[in-house]
Amino acid sequence: KAEVPITIIRPGIVKGHSKTGETIKFDGPYFLMNFIDRLSFMPFLPRLGKGDTFVNLVPVDYIIEATTFLAFSEKGTGKTYHLTDPKPYKVSQLYEMMMDELVQKRPKGSIPLRLAKAGLHFKLLRRYLGVEKEALDYFTWRGIFDSSQAQEDLKDSGIQCPDFREGISVMASFYKKNKHQPNYQIKIL
Repeated sequence: KAEVPITIIRPGIVKGHSKTGETIKFDGPYFLMNFIDRLSFMPFLPRLGKGDTFVNLVPVDYIIEATTFLAFSEKGTGKTYHLTDPKPYKVSQLYEMMMDELVQKRPKGSIPLRLAKAGLHFKLLRRYLGVEKEALDYFTWRGIFDSSQAQEDLKDSGIQCPDFREGISVMASFYKKNKHQPNYQIKIL
């Protein structure tokens, strides 16, 4: 360890580029976009569960820039960095932002998460919705990440994690443009 400079990078859930929305695959938060898009014909869409957990989504360009800087900086040697959003949103807030951008609707009512999970036990429904059943785990997982070390060591670099709200329009635009391209969609098992 003393001979090899090691920097450990632990990114949050990666989403598309903050300026272009570009991504290589529609997984993670894009499962929610698939869900919203596939059910957009309905007069309203319910909330899924309480949605009170925080989800840590970070754009790929932030991960690349921060990783490159920290990995080659003497500051980073021997440290572990959480490249996560210092001000993450609750899953219900993310869901609302996605609905607003994709279908210009607000959620109405809610269905218990266990009922939604039960529905995703059926392969046909998972494939129709374009959602893996594990995607609903984001709604209940209560992980908290301390990104203060990364923020501190990045503060003079000009690199910072953009607010999710700032990039939702380009994320949704890229999704809408490419949602029918099979090379972006994950094969649902």
